[in-house]
Amino acid sequence: MRAWHLFATSSLAYLCATTIAFTWNLSAPPLGGDAWWSNVLVGTHESDGRILFFSLPEADTIRQYYPTRKEEQLRLPLDAVIDASGVLWIADTGNNRIQRIDLATGDVTSISSIGGTILNRPSALAIAKDGKLLVADTDNHRIVQIGRDGSDGLEIVTAEQIKERHITGIAYDVHQDAIAMLSNWPPSLSIFNISTGKYSKDFSQYGFMQGGFLIPSDLSFDGYGNIFVSDDQANRISKINLTTGEAWTWGHLGAEPGEFYHPAGVGVYRERLYVLDYGNRRGAEFDLNGQFRRFFAVSRVNSDEMFPDIPLAK
Repeated sequence: MRAWHLFATSSLAYLCATTIAFTWNLSAPPLGGDAWWSNVLVGTHESDGRILFFSLPEADTIRQYYPTRKEEQLRLPLDAVIDASGVLWIADTGNNRIQRIDLATGDVTSISSIGGTILNRPSALAIAKDGKLLVADTDNHRIVQIGRDGSDGLEIVTAEQIKERHITGIAYDVHQDAIAMLSNWPPSLSIFNISTGKYSKDFSQYGFMQGGFLIPSDLSFDGYGNIFVSDDQANRISKINLTTGEAWTWGHLGAEPGEFYHPAGVGVYRERLYVLDYGNRRGAEFDLNGQFRRFFAVSRVNSDEMFPDIPLAK
């Protein structure tokens, strides 16, 4: 999920080389919640190819995945998610591949083509029904799905359906069996129903009006029929009800509670909304009604500081 797209996952060209992209692991805690990767926030450090893990709910303990073997090194990773079985999936965008890392064994698998087509800047990931992985194959203008073991590639949304959208963020809603797709240009949020193979909603207004976007950066469902979207250029968060289309926004440029400076990522975890306030070098926690709760520090990840490596069997 957002990644950003970031989460970045977005590969927004105007962002500096030290952009920190965050995705948020919202999968069910594997192994009954005993494994270290249960309940963690996952982020990508684009500039040097690291994946960072923040323990929740406090986000105060940081670990890293920083492969040193040449064939496993990451180049501009724009998104990462962990599935319920303890597999870390990485959109290794600069290397045009998906990396699959089994966190229990350390086994690494590289996936460079899906459905017979070579990946072209895969930028966003989401865990779908039955633990399958959704991939935004951004420059091929498609959304594809693969199995838990990296096999069974299937094109879910075609280039003809995506049209001119430049997809940089995706999220999956299990209740609707739908994919939310975020485009940074033209700025839009689209909901695609997998079962029907059609779009059910589209929010594509450009501007500061309610429900409008300048450069949206990340997205996350809340499980109650709403979706949150961070807007990097408008410096605000939007909450959109997918049934009514009603939108509510909060935030503007600043450093006080409820204010943002390039909000880059959003994620919902246990009735809380987490926002990566990239420009202010911090995270912010809100309830699902947008009430501010606290700040938490993420400034250390904007430096070259190394963190403890995650434990891998290999």
